[in-house]
Amino acid sequence: MEITLDPELEKFIRNQVQSGQYVSLDEAMNVALRLLATQTLTSQGINKTPNVCGGDACVSNTRIPVWSLVSDRIQVKSQKSKVKSKNGWRFVNSTQNSG
Repeated sequence: MEITLDPELEKFIRNQVQSGQYVSLDEAMNVALRLLATQTLTSQGINKTPNVCGGDACVSNTRIPVWSLVSDRIQVKSQKSKVKSKNGWRFVNSTQNSG
């Protein structure tokens, strides 16, 4: 990938590397892009508004409460572990029958 920076940004990044803040230009750019990604995700994240979802934390610009997503995720994990257990039981049974 090739990136063209504004001259002042390029100077800033190079100064950061020369000062020892970062080991390389790649490291400085990776840190900068991670910060941008974090900021972007945070700004789209979770809001708590008194009269929305009973004041519970919700996904931004929706009425989807965070607790419901957490609950759904827990149920999915539980179902996956049950499937693994059943598959393991079938495997044990099939090896016992073949002996």
